[in-house]
Amino acid sequence: MARRWFLLLVTPVCAVLAQPAAAAPPLVDVAWLAERTCTDGLAVLDVRRSRTDHEIGHVPCATFTNFYEDGWRETQAEVPLRLPTPARTAALLGRLGISPHDHVVIVAPGSGRYDAAEAAAIFVSLRSVGHADVSILDGGLAAWTTHWENDVDTGYRPPAPSAYQPSPAPPILADQAAVREAIASNRPLVDLRTSDQYLGLNRNETVLRHGTLPGARNVPLAWFLVDGTLFFHSPATVRAALAYAGLPADAAPVVFCNAGLESALGWFVLHELLGRAGTRLYDGSLAEWSRHPDLPLQVIVGPSG
Repeated sequence: MARRWFLLLVTPVCAVLAQPAAAAPPLVDVAWLAERTCTDGLAVLDVRRSRTDHEIGHVPCATFTNFYEDGWRETQAEVPLRLPTPARTAALLGRLGISPHDHVVIVAPGSGRYDAAEAAAIFVSLRSVGHADVSILDGGLAAWTTHWENDVDTGYRPPAPSAYQPSPAPPILADQAAVREAIASNRPLVDLRTSDQYLGLNRNETVLRHGTLPGARNVPLAWFLVDGTLFFHSPATVRAALAYAGLPADAAPVVFCNAGLESALGWFVLHELLGRAGTRLYDGSLAEWSRHPDLPLQVIVGPSG
């Protein structure tokens, strides 16, 4: 059985009254969400590839969003899947009826690592406009529907647009200059791609040259997820996997991949779930880096011929 993440908070009543509410946990489980569906201040985003899939069944009161068609990522200077400007992300959130004060819960289908990466990319988008209360549903919709007592809505309900004003955001991204500095200073770099791409044997079509960033360690995206689902491995398991990859226990690396999606999930795990606050996401990743012949790539095992 996949291990779940739980948040347990026990404090005196006077302390609760004296302190501001804690930020939302980055990962919530099905039981947590089942107690809160269709309540004021909760906005569930149902991330699908088509509206038809959403209409067939979704978490009650969820709002449909298509990751690619709605503009969660965009092509910039021929580099795909770049994070839009805060103003463009805020406009998208407004079209979806999201308020800055809502607790947003992102629900992906839960069928594989790529929809997990899309959920994490939306999480990063919300963080990029200073949205504090945002979570991912552990296990996704697949976990929700395994519990027969959970209701499922059908059909499509268009969102009521709102005005979304972005707030100052914490540092998330590393640009090309920051990556150059990381290489020069031996700051840890983590390649979230599959091992064949990391080694330089194969490459994704978005990347123009084989190889990885010099000195990078390989932590394939699949290491974070249980058996290809959207259930996350426990913190202890992830720490052991990072240690196996040679990443120091206190490291806050720059994470990258082909074009930013896998690395969004890596950033979510290291920064949000493991608390490595200095972790940065190279949004352009190798799709950008490989377009500059003067920037180095390390081929560990090159293709024959």
